[in-house]
Amino acid sequence: MRRTVITRLLFVAASLATLPARAGVNIWTPIGPDGGRIEDLEVHPRNSQVIYAATRGGLYKSTDGAATWRWSGRGLQGYGIEDLAVAPSNPMVLYAATLSGG
Repeated sequence: MRRTVITRLLFVAASLATLPARAGVNIWTPIGPDGGRIEDLEVHPRNSQVIYAATRGGLYKSTDGAATWRWSGRGLQGYGIEDLAVAPSNPMVLYAATLSGG
């Protein structure tokens, strides 16, 4: 009985070893914002589909779980964003720290 189980396990292992690897075709698909290096990400605490990205090119927002991004830095033109924080008291308030003191 034990020999039969071991033989079957070895057969399964050998069968799996011959399967071609399909994961990772070594092609990267950029889906993030076009603002340069991402410095910080914040996810809305009540809606995980809303994501904010701090970049050297400004502030970007996704409302579809990072499938698409749009620039959302009204009032922050010319500033690289270093850090983000959603206000704990009101998730509709987003704090942004800029690189050049803005």
